[in-house]
Amino acid sequence: MIFAVPFFLWMLAEIAGFALVGQYVGAGTTVLLVIVTGIAGWTLLRYQGGTVMTRIQVAIAREEPPVAEMLDGVAIAIAGICLMIPGFISDILGILLFVPPLRRFLLMSTLKKLRSQSGVTTWARTKSGDTIIEGEYEDVTPHDDPTLPRQD
Repeated sequence: MIFAVPFFLWMLAEIAGFALVGQYVGAGTTVLLVIVTGIAGWTLLRYQGGTVMTRIQVAIAREEPPVAEMLDGVAIAIAGICLMIPGFISDILGILLFVPPLRRFLLMSTLKKLRSQSGVTTWARTKSGDTIIEGEYEDVTPHDDPTLPRQD
């Protein structure tokens, strides 16, 4: 039920977008634009999806976790689906997600927000040369909890 209202509002906005675009360019051109963006979404999804799969394989071959590549792949999949869904608002979202700098910005800001909500912090430090020691920690310092024994 919680997703029904935003979904309904999204569909109303898409219908309004159809009406607005149709008013300016005509019904035939509007339908043609929807078909072209669907085909473009499919094509871009196949091309960029293959590129991401190659990057994932390269990362695995270097014995690195392909986290960034996988997130990139998810964003590209969402972008392709948005372009294949009939509607101009979803097309705009899909086009924005296909632009690599915008996609990285959206992914990094989303990850930053998720990390700040989780309470787990990632920390990396260079130690003697190129060796990177990476770790995660969580602050478990008691904050004046009366049930814990005092440490004086």
